[in-house]
Amino acid sequence: MLLSGGDHEAETMARAYPGEGEVWLEDQSTDTHENAELSAPILQAHGVKTIILVTHAFHMRRARRAFERLGFEVRPAATGRSSRGRWSGGIFLVLPSADALYASSSALEEWLGIFYYLIRW
Repeated sequence: MLLSGGDHEAETMARAYPGEGEVWLEDQSTDTHENAELSAPILQAHGVKTIILVTHAFHMRRARRAFERLGFEVRPAATGRSSRGRWSGGIFLVLPSADALYASSSALEEWLGIFYYLIRW
């Protein structure tokens, strides 16, 4: 298992990981692109060619491309999907909500990230 993320993210995940087996840490990355770039040598050194990529659903498209670009076969395992609550139907569909604002903001950030990665590569 490789845990990737700088600013103590990888160490925090390692402390929370209840599984057994070998755990590798990449703890220098500051963004999704660096997660892939800095994880690749660790994975390649252990002969890994196929990965199960776990990240938030908002980030999956960009993260998947970053790892595929480095030659990995990626099996996505998205997290953080939201479901509609009991107050989400009827008249409540037309009312603004904090969740909708957050989702819109996150989606815009991801599209900007995808565009940036397209011109960066």
